[in-house]
This record gives sequence, structure tokens and C-alpha cells, in this order.
Amino acid sequence: ILSALGFRAAHFRPEVVRQSLAQRNFTAMAAYDAWLDDPIGAVWPILMHTFPNARLILTTRDDYHREYSVDGRKCTDRAVGVVRGDVGKTANVLASCITYGTVCVTSQLESKRIQDAHAEHVRLFAPSNRTLIVNISGGELTIDRVSRFLRGFGPHVEPAARAQVLT
Repeated sequence: ILSALGFRAAHFRPEVVRQSLAQRNFTAMAAYDAWLDDPIGAVWPILMHTFPNARLILTTRDDYHREYSVDGRKCTDRAVGVVRGDVGKTANVLASCITYGTVCVTSQLESKRIQDAHAEHVRLFAPSNRTLIVNISGGELTIDRVSRFLRGFGPHVEPAARAQVLT
């Protein structure tokens, strides 16, 4: 949807987010109009302060369709990949650590509990005039709805007034 509206979107780039946070230099992130997926959900308060015109779109869903290993094997496999230098596994571990801390999510129910707690935190603390919360399982996320929410922001606005969009 964001690409269709002309936004330059970065999807799942935890290494850029980590580096920006560590160096307190957000130039690399400012090169995009929109940031999507983990670990943005975990660091949105920092980014909302860094980018005062930012808008936050939180997508929720009824079923997260993830695979979990009850014995934590998936987390172990990712850690082994990091030791071997697998860039994809390193990015996954980094995003998981930023989002969940040291928790290794081992069930759908546990993931849903964490995601619901996160959504409640956004509802309570994100500025309501800069936040859109939509359940993508129910078809609430439409180009028209996002376009109305982002009216006055983004690529069609002068660069000095351009806002970051965090999803």
C-alpha cells in the first residue's frame, strides 16, 4: 500500500535500526519514507521523538501464522546461523532480540500474548492523532484508509515537511 502511495519503504532492516540507535544517528533511516516490520514495533517511541512528524501504523491480526518449536530449537538454529555468519539469521536474531528481549517465543499463544500487550502499549502511549491501528485479518487495511491517514505527509509533500511512517 505504501509503495502504491509513492512512499519509499524499508522492510525488515534490523541492522540499520540497530546501527542508527547505537550511533544515535538516524540519517540512514531518514533516507526512507516508511519503515516496516520488526524491530520498528519495539523502538517506535524513540523514533516518534526523533521524527516529530512521524505517523505510526500498527497492524494487528487475529492469527499470526508463525511456526514455533516448543523446545526452542528455532532460536538455537538461529543462534548457530549467527555464529556461522548467515546474514539472514543474524537479522532475524537481531529483530527478535530487539522485539522480544531474551524471550524465545515457543507457541502461537505466547506470541499472541506478547503482540497483544504491545498493541495495548501503543493504544495507551502513542499520540492518537499520529497513530492508526488496524487489524489486517479483517480487511481494515485499505489503500483508501491509509491514504486518508497519511494525507499531508510523504512523497507528495515538500521534502522539508516529509514525515517518516513507521509500521
